[in-house]
Amino acid sequence: MPFRKKQISPPSTSGGLAGDAISRGVANDSNDESAAPRESFDLVAAADSWQVVAPTTNAAAAGPGNADSVASGGGPGSVGATESGEWRAGSGEGSAVIHAGAGGFGSPGAGNSGSWRVDPGNGHGRTASAGVDGGALCGEERGERDGSMRGNLTGLNAEGGKQTLEIMLEDGLHMTVEVDSGERLLNELGYKQELRRHLSFFEVFSIGLSIVTFYAGTVPYYSMTYLNGGPVALVWYWWITVFFTHLVALSFAEISSAFPISGSLYFWAAALAGPKHGPFAAWITGWLEFLGISVCIGSLSFGGVQLLQYTIYAATGGVKSGYLLSNYECFGITVAAIVLCGLLNLLPVHSIGRIAAFSAVWQILVVLAMIVILPCVATTLQPASFVFGHFHVQLDMTHVPTDAYAFVLAMQLSIFGLYAYDTVAHMAEETKRADVTVPAAMVSCLSAASVVGWAVIVVLTACISNKETLLIEDNDTGGQQPVVQIIWEVFFSRYGNGTGAVVLLCLMYFSFFFATFAAVIGASRAAFSLSRDSGLPFSFLWRRVNRDRTPVYAVLLTCTIAILFCLPLLHSTTTFFAITSLATVAWVGSYAVPIFLRLLQPEGAFKPGAFSLQRYVGHAGRRSINAGALLFVLYTMATSMVPMYFPVTVSNFNWSSCVLLVTVAFFISWWVLDARHWFVGPYHNRAGNQPHTLSGAAKWFE
Repeated sequence: MPFRKKQISPPSTSGGLAGDAISRGVANDSNDESAAPRESFDLVAAADSWQVVAPTTNAAAAGPGNADSVASGGGPGSVGATESGEWRAGSGEGSAVIHAGAGGFGSPGAGNSGSWRVDPGNGHGRTASAGVDGGALCGEERGERDGSMRGNLTGLNAEGGKQTLEIMLEDGLHMTVEVDSGERLLNELGYKQELRRHLSFFEVFSIGLSIVTFYAGTVPYYSMTYLNGGPVALVWYWWITVFFTHLVALSFAEISSAFPISGSLYFWAAALAGPKHGPFAAWITGWLEFLGISVCIGSLSFGGVQLLQYTIYAATGGVKSGYLLSNYECFGITVAAIVLCGLLNLLPVHSIGRIAAFSAVWQILVVLAMIVILPCVATTLQPASFVFGHFHVQLDMTHVPTDAYAFVLAMQLSIFGLYAYDTVAHMAEETKRADVTVPAAMVSCLSAASVVGWAVIVVLTACISNKETLLIEDNDTGGQQPVVQIIWEVFFSRYGNGTGAVVLLCLMYFSFFFATFAAVIGASRAAFSLSRDSGLPFSFLWRRVNRDRTPVYAVLLTCTIAILFCLPLLHSTTTFFAITSLATVAWVGSYAVPIFLRLLQPEGAFKPGAFSLQRYVGHAGRRSINAGALLFVLYTMATSMVPMYFPVTVSNFNWSSCVLLVTVAFFISWWVLDARHWFVGPYHNRAGNQPHTLSGAAKWFE
C-alpha cells in the first residue's frame, strides 16, 4: 500500500492529557464526568498549509460543533468532537474550510475514529492538491486534487522519541504524518506556529556559520593583536577564546533545547527568571538583544566596505596615488548592501535557507582558496618558529601601559571573530525538530568557524612578505589594513601586479555580505518575537507575517534601524564606531542574563529538552560550564569597553561604556516610570488573545 509522509504540527502535552492519550490511543466518553475530556484536535491553516495541532483538555472547547474560534488570519479553531463542525481560514484566494463529520476527531480504539475532509480554496492552485512540500498541500502533486479530501484517523503512535499520525485517505492510500518535536514544545510554551517550519540542520548551521564570520574579527583587529603579542597572540590566544566561547554555546544549547522559540535570549530570560522577575528580565534582555543585533547589521556591512575601500586604495596606487572612498561612498555601499540583504530576507524561509546554505559553501571555498593559493603564490614564507613561537609587544607603537593590558587588547581579534552564534536560536520556530537541531547547529557552526578561522590566521601570518613594512604608514594600504596588505604583497611580489589579490579580496567581501544577511535574519526574528508580546512600539505591525509566513514587516523595521545607525558615516567613522560599539556590549551583555539565571536555578526547577548538559557532565559539570560561560561574557563586556589606542584622544576613545550606560539607564528608567505597569513579558498567543487591554501611551505597543 502506498504511503505519504508529511510534516505537520504535533499533539501538545501542555494540558496534561495528550501524553497519556498518545501512548494509549484511547479517548474516553465525554459524558462520563470522571473521565478525561474527549480528545479533539485544533486545526491550523495558512493558505496552503494544514496542520493538526494540539489535543485539548478543555471539554467546553471540544464541545459539539464548536467553531467559535473561526479566524481569517490563521488562528486556531476547535472542530466539534462529537458533532459536525467547521473551521474557516483565510479569505479570498487561498481560503478554505475544514469540516469534521459526525464522528469528529475521535481517538483510535474508541470506536469513533471519525472522518475529515478539506475543501481547499483555489488560490492559484496552491491548496488544490495533496502533494507534500514542507507541510503544505501544494507540492509535487499540485493540481491533482481539485475537490476535497476525506480520510480516517487510524493510528496515533509515540515510539522511539517520535510521534506519528496515521490517516487512511478515501482513495485507499495510507498517509503517515510525522510530528515535529520542536513545534510540540512551542505549543507547550503557549505559542501557535506562525512562521513556516522548513529549515534543515545544514541550513540553520549555515546561517550560524555565515554570521560567525571570523573575517569580522580578523580584518579590523589583526594589527592590534599583532602589535600586542605578535604571531603567538594571533595563533594561540585564539584557542583561549574558542574554549570559553564553547562554554557559552553549550550553555545556550541546553537552554535552546528546552525553549526552542524565536527571540531566544529574550524568552529565555523571562522563563528562567520566573513570574515575579520575568517581565523585567525580558524587558532589559529583549531590548539589548534587539538593538545590539540591529546595530550589528550596519557594523558588519561597513566592515566589508572597509575591506573594499583599502582594496581599491591599494589597486589604484596606494599612498602615492591611491583613491580612498569618501564617507559618502562608504555610506552608499553600506546601505545598498543592507537593502539587498533586506530584500533577500523577504523571500520565503525555504529560499532563505538555500541562500544560507550557499553562503556556507561560499565561505568554505574562499577559505580553501586562501589556504591553498596564498602559500603557493607567495615568494617568501615565514618559518614555523615565527608563526607559532614569536612573541613581541611593540610598545613604541601601541604605548599600552603594561603587558597585561597588551594581552587584553590582543584578545580582541578572537573575541570579535567568534560571537553571534546565538542567531541560530532565533530560527527555532522555522527549523525542523528545533529542540534537537538548533543546539547541534549552534555548537557545530561555532566549532567549524573556530577551525576555519584559525587556519586563515595561520596562513595570513605565514605569508607576511615584509615584517618591517606591514604596518608602516607609507605601504600600499597606508598601514590601515594589514590583511589587505599581506594578500596584496603576495600577488604583487610574484606577478608584479595585484589582480589576483583584488579578486580574492572581493571574494572575501561577500563573507561580510552574507554575515549581514544572517544578521538581518536574526534581528527580524528578535523583533518578531518581542512584538508578538507587545514589547515594541506598533507591535501589531511588526508581528504580522505574509502568506509565506515570513515576518516581512520585522525585516523592514530592522533594516531601517540599521540604516539609521549608519547615518553618522556621513560625518565621520569615529562617530559611527562610537555608536555601533553598542552592537558588541549590548548584544554580548544580553548573553549574561539567561546564563546567570540558569546558574542560580535550583536543581529540578529546569526541565531540560533533548540536549541536557547534566546528562553528559552531571550537576557539578553543568554548573561549572555555566559559571565559566558567565565569567567569560562578563570579561568580554568589560574588555570591550577599555581604551584600545594610546594616547587616548577624543577621536580614538572607546565610547562603548558611555553608550551602554546611557542605553541601560534609559530602559531601566522607562521600566520604572511606565513599562512595568503594562509589559508582562512573554504570554500565550495560541488563542490569539492579549493578557489585558493596553491603555494610554502603552496602546502604541499593542
